[in-house]
Amino acid sequence: MVTGDEFLRIERKLENMQLVNEILFDSIRALEKKLAELTVRKQSSMCAIDLSTSKEITMQSQGIITNTAVIANLAHKSRISEMVA
Repeated sequence: MVTGDEFLRIERKLENMQLVNEILFDSIRALEKKLAELTVRKQSSMCAIDLSTSKEITMQSQGIITNTAVIANLAHKSRISEMVA
C-alpha cells in the first residue's frame, strides 16, 4: 500500500518528468524551426549562386557576341578593301 508521503513524492516526480518532457519538446520544436530556417537560407544562397552564375554566363555570352560582330565587321571591311584594290 502506498502512503500519502510516497504518493506525493511519486506525484512530484511525475510533474518533474512532465516538465522535462515539455522542455525537451520545446527544444525539439526550436531545433526543427532553426533547421527549417537554415534549409531556406541554404536554398536561397544556392539560388543566389545560380543567379550570379547565370549573370556571369550572360555577360560572357554578350562578350562573345560582341567579339563575333567585331570580327565579322573586320572581315567585311577586309573584303571591301580587296574589292576596291
